[in-house]
Amino acid sequence: MVRLLESRASALLRLKEEELTRAGEATAALEERLRQSEAENRAWQCLAREAEVMAQALTEALRQVRDSPIAAASRCEGSFSGGSAGGGGGDPEGEEEERARWRREAAAIRRCRGCGSEDLQVLFLPCMHLSTCNLCGPLLPACPVCKSVKQDTIEVFLP
Repeated sequence: MVRLLESRASALLRLKEEELTRAGEATAALEERLRQSEAENRAWQCLAREAEVMAQALTEALRQVRDSPIAAASRCEGSFSGGSAGGGGGDPEGEEEERARWRREAAAIRRCRGCGSEDLQVLFLPCMHLSTCNLCGPLLPACPVCKSVKQDTIEVFLP
């Protein structure tokens, strides 16, 4: 009788140990899945922050371009072509000189601060200055306008 009780107790003990082992394995698998999900969540949050920073940088670059003298020159271009409202008497030669001066200034502003010969194409982060061409941008360790250390750059394509 004692042997029968011992064998049943032993069988029940093995079943409970197996159940405990399976529960431990399931717990370990769930904990691993939780770690993977948390890592994936952090990666997505990082991507979202980077996208937000890029959107802000592009918005700032667009604002800089829109507020630059180049844009002002193109808005003023119409005022040179219409002549004076008084019905003549404007100096066409003076207007042409003024228009040429605006074009020179606009072209100078759109030139690379590194080499001075190429158009601006690289936006520096975090300062968000649009200040170099795509050849000089990767070579410079800091923004040539404000001298802040470059963390990243974005290539911008302007018309």
